[in-house]
Amino acid sequence: MRSKHMNYFALKDYAKRFFIFPLRNLFIRINGLLGNYGSVVWLISEGRSGSTWLSSILSNDRTALQVFEPFHPEVIGSKKGFEPYAYNDQLDRGSQIVKFYKKAFAGEIFHRRVNYDNRKLSYSGIIVKDIFVSLSSYAIYQHFKNVNVIILIRNPFDVILSKSKTSQKGWLWPVDLEIYLNNTKLMRRLDNEQFELIQRIHKLGSLNEKQMVNWTLTYFITLSDFEADGPCILFYEKIKADPIGELKKIKEKLGPSSTFFYGQYSSNKVALPSRTNLQNPSTLSFQDDIKHYFTNSEFETMSLLLGAFNLTRLYGEDGLEFPLD
Repeated sequence: MRSKHMNYFALKDYAKRFFIFPLRNLFIRINGLLGNYGSVVWLISEGRSGSTWLSSILSNDRTALQVFEPFHPEVIGSKKGFEPYAYNDQLDRGSQIVKFYKKAFAGEIFHRRVNYDNRKLSYSGIIVKDIFVSLSSYAIYQHFKNVNVIILIRNPFDVILSKSKTSQKGWLWPVDLEIYLNNTKLMRRLDNEQFELIQRIHKLGSLNEKQMVNWTLTYFITLSDFEADGPCILFYEKIKADPIGELKKIKEKLGPSSTFFYGQYSSNKVALPSRTNLQNPSTLSFQDDIKHYFTNSEFETMSLLLGAFNLTRLYGEDGLEFPLD
């Protein structure tokens, strides 16, 4: 019986590797040759912020090609400069990262993980969803001003709690803060208080506190860098509370040039969880869940980070308020 199961899965993998995925890639290429990828959305967020869910909604029943986390280590491997949370303030057009994103924004990254959700014969537009490239995103964007940027934000405690649960299942969530501390250009953007706080967390901080540094720098850098370009900034909590109202903001941002987004959603479609959603949500309230999971010391350090980086405007002094007004 065991042998039959093994033969079945081996045959299934063989079919995917040598038939299904090559055929899928062929249709993705054909759509590119037909010029179907003119409208491009770049959805940037921290991991576990609802970006997979939002991407699936925006794709309009997978009408748009979804480029799923092209900067993920499983896709780019160990290329120098492609590490998660790598910071760049400027990139030449000939740099490897810019060349890579030229392919991503054209739908030319042919990787099983990246194209997991793409199962149509034809597409209209592209959604590139990223969770690890935020600190270099503005330098990349300078070469692709036709791309529509959306920055998605979710409460940091919610994000870190979800990361902790998924890391127990083997998901990758980097916590090596040397990627920041060894980057001279990034450290020059921080004041003494910010630098010393990150340095202290690097030496003595818990895994949760280090994840809070990732969240903090993601939004400190992206919100500052993109401010003058007027990106579409969305809050996960606001979308949950008023999905139609919030999604209208995206429609207004994309304008008439969008070829796939039409902004009409049923409540069932919005309520449908993403394929990366946890199946066992806590029965506690958000505040009780936070108090139950984080220590007082962690909570204090995380609140200090929000204050030091002027991000209390997002979720309040303690990070527990929600911008629902």
